[in-house]
Amino acid sequence: MRRQLTDGLYIFNKPVGISSAGFLNQIKKRYVISKIGHGGTLDPFASGVLVVGVGRPYTKQLSEMLTHATKEYEAVILLGASSSTDDCTGDIEKNACVAPPTRQAVERACRELQKREWQLPPRFSAIKIDGVPAYAHARRGNDVPLEPKRVVIGDYCVNGVYKKNEELTEVDVGLTVSSGFYVRSFARDLGELLGVGGYVSALTRTRAGDFCLGQALEARDLDGVFEARAFWDGRVQGIGFRDFVRTAGNHCGVAGWVKNLPDRSVEGIAQGTMAQLDAFLKSVATEHAYARIERCQTVFTKIIKNEVSFSVV
Repeated sequence: MRRQLTDGLYIFNKPVGISSAGFLNQIKKRYVISKIGHGGTLDPFASGVLVVGVGRPYTKQLSEMLTHATKEYEAVILLGASSSTDDCTGDIEKNACVAPPTRQAVERACRELQKREWQLPPRFSAIKIDGVPAYAHARRGNDVPLEPKRVVIGDYCVNGVYKKNEELTEVDVGLTVSSGFYVRSFARDLGELLGVGGYVSALTRTRAGDFCLGQALEARDLDGVFEARAFWDGRVQGIGFRDFVRTAGNHCGVAGWVKNLPDRSVEGIAQGTMAQLDAFLKSVATEHAYARIERCQTVFTKIIKNEVSFSVV
């Protein structure tokens, strides 16, 4: 029997080898879910932070929350070859008669790309053209025009440049970029600037907005103990609400803490199983005699620091 998945934002680490939609389908097969969606698609060859909303209020928040959010990536780019998809899944064409670029040349090319305000998306992307994703047109062999998108490279770091073999040079790079940025396009453009071709061979999203890879859940973590961080807005201060939250936490068998915030809201974390967290959140939302909760946001993550009791901070 499938269990109900509590509404909220879930910060997942999407593994390599599955699309973002496929990852959500796996979760839907295991749990009863009212509505589910994700923010910021990751290609099947990529891994990393995938923000998932469960329940209508949270799926509606995703675009609002992540549209202008900064993202961070760690990428491995291979120079000396080109790919039809600008990544390791496409048809690879090696450029055997080119000299491998130096680290200094790679650094100069990255600086040049950082100055650019516009980026041409990959042919194989989810951008809709006449209602059809660009990748569907590309698979059919249709040559369709793509419009450049305004993007920003906030920061970059070339972590290493290595000669992989006589033909290929591997570049490890970290990127802090705006929403809508394509790392695959960055690799393609880097290769073009250097005159050798380039594509992404590995990609990890390490941050999306406020959410980082270190706190991201694996799908299997939902069967164990994990953490819920909740923010309650409304009439929640000066009425004994924190003591009530602590009592509810102890009654439901979760560990954590609760504290008042300067904006008159209340923040708390709770650590437990899905059943325990669900019971705790429902109790806090409905059982206090005088509280009037106008808005609650709950984010589910991996436990970073284990709590041993429930306390008022």
